[in-house]
Amino acid sequence: MARKALDRASAALSAIRAGTDADHTMAPVLGSMFDAAERALRGAMVRFQPVSLQAVRDDFMDIRTALGAAEK
Repeated sequence: MARKALDRASAALSAIRAGTDADHTMAPVLGSMFDAAERALRGAMVRFQPVSLQAVRDDFMDIRTALGAAEK
């Protein structure tokens, strides 16, 4: 079950990365965040570490919250 969830998260991360405008001023920052998230996901596939995955989730939730506030 955890492996399927990690595979879905990895696929979602790849899709988000592919949809990121490489010319945008935030691209380097997002790229660094995506790299860290990818490392955490790959690491969790070998040795499950909920703390590192929670940190990744928190980062993405922070972005979601900021984007939601910007829409208002």
